[in-house]
Amino acid sequence: MTLKPLGDSAWLVEFSGETGAAALAKVTGLVAALEKNRPEGVLDVVPSFAAVAVH
Repeated sequence: MTLKPLGDSAWLVEFSGETGAAALAKVTGLVAALEKNRPEGVLDVVPSFAAVAVH
């Protein structure tokens, strides 16, 4: 898992070491955790196949 800044107000969480179903499982797990316990200031969580953008 790597964290990369995405502009000045977002982060991109990449699961580049994973492929296929393993990457998708990590993405869906992170999205579920962020939706359940959304940190203060997080406005949106946008999943893709192997990454999650956190705005």
